[in-house]
Amino acid sequence: MRWKGKLRSLYLRHDKLVEEMTIRGYKHHTPLDRGLATGEEVQDVLVVPYEEQVRILRNKGCDCKV
Repeated sequence: MRWKGKLRSLYLRHDKLVEEMTIRGYKHHTPLDRGLATGEEVQDVLVVPYEEQVRILRNKGCDCKV
């Protein structure tokens, strides 16, 4: 249900992942039909709330600035 009405956002997220994979030398084999990318452009429903994500990252003990 998280992506209902937000296929455009999912499509854009996929495109960003493809860009990152290409930079890292991977080959992309899962093209999506842009015509099906309808609805909202932004995903604003989080599985894990933002505050919890920050807490998890801080507890990993890395030097990340969060």
